[in-house]
Amino acid sequence: GLDYALANNSITTIIGESRMGKTVSALSWRNRNNHGTSVYVIAPPCGGTKMFLMRIADAVGVNKNNLSIPQMYLSISRSFNRNRILIVDEAHRLIPSDRRGDMAKLEILRDLHDNTKCALALIATQRFTEELHKSHYQFEQILGRIGMPIRLKPNIQQKDIMPIITQYIKNPSKQMITECSAIANNLGRLGILVETLKVGSRIASKVKQTMNEKHFFQAIAMRRQMSEGKPLKEKKS
Repeated sequence: GLDYALANNSITTIIGESRMGKTVSALSWRNRNNHGTSVYVIAPPCGGTKMFLMRIADAVGVNKNNLSIPQMYLSISRSFNRNRILIVDEAHRLIPSDRRGDMAKLEILRDLHDNTKCALALIATQRFTEELHKSHYQFEQILGRIGMPIRLKPNIQQKDIMPIITQYIKNPSKQMITECSAIANNLGRLGILVETLKVGSRIASKVKQTMNEKHFFQAIAMRRQMSEGKPLKEKKS
């Protein structure tokens, strides 16, 4: 989706459930592509249009001090062209919670795209596209410019998580792969899987051992005990 948007100077949306790796993937792509000119920002949860523009200004290195919103936008516009891409994460924050809210942030992005021919990527949860389609405000100008929408499949396959698992355990057993797959397809998804693997690594480090599956399953047991409100068992001396 990011390759397509940059090659065609279009807009892409990357939609997926929380903690599926959207941000990690986007940052990895930014670091590997476009000779460092790809711009990544996180839409702020508050602060309105000015805060949003300040984040973009910071990312592109233009002055933001003592400038009005129109002045800041003009400064930002001069930093973009058809060879650059703006990647906006947490894009669902750009949509106001009700029809009386300020639509300026999305309109600014569309105008920036139209006037500079830069590519634009909007990364968000499913709520973003749902709100675009049902909003009282007409977002057809945005929707009509989305050249390649990406929708991450909700079902994560075992082959998708193997590169993550093998960073910790080179030859995982079928039991471990099955357990990791179950975690990746539950609430928290890849985020919880990585956290569990990290805890397993930490457990191994504390006893000065190389991580193995025993440490991974200890990490799972620890999570389950804590989430169920049970005290951890004390070690016998």
